Amino acid sequence: MMKHLIKRKEKAVMKYASLLMLLFSGAALAQTNLSTDKNFIYTKNCLDADCVKKSESVQYFDGLGRPVQSVAIKATPLGRDVVTPVEYNPLGKQVKDYLPIPQSGTTNGAFYDSPFDGVPAAYGTERIYSEKIYDNVYTDRIKQVVSIGTAWTQKPVSLGYDTNMDGEVKNTSSPQPGRKGEPIPRLP
Repeated sequence: MMKHLIKRKEKAVMKYASLLMLLFSGAALAQTNLSTDKNFIYTKNCLDADCVKKSESVQYFDGLGRPVQSVAIKATPLGRDVVTPVEYNPLGKQVKDYLPIPQSGTTNGAFYDSPFDGVPAAYGTERIYSEKIYDNVYTDRIKQVVSIGTAWTQKPVSLGYDTNMDGEVKNTSSPQPGRKGEPIPRLP
């Protein structure tokens, strides 16, 4: 009989404890409006002791675990969100690195379906991403990099991959530190 009462009290305590945890986790999510249909990591950094000043951010991921969007919640002085989208090519390589885009308001951390709406107000007609152009033969080799800004679209940086020809690299000998002019012996 006594064991039965103890088990009943333990179950009641567990029930109330789980209810309290659910209530507090709901209160934490009530402050934000996170998109629960997407994978995300929510980060909150307290900037003072009582966490009145804080920085909050959410990073959203696709089904493969790759980042697709980063949202800095109320990060501007006017309390607006700042969104950084990530774009991939059909092979899964990140081809464009975007500048952070300030939004017209805040969604308290929700995923932005059209984050580029804030581009004209913040950057005008300027090109807001750098672009990597991959080699068609070797999928991991970057052939060109086009920097951020409209002026740089006509000045891409081309990367070349070459090998040395026979006799191009000269083998020289030099004195070793602490010795008087003795050449470094060649390794077989």
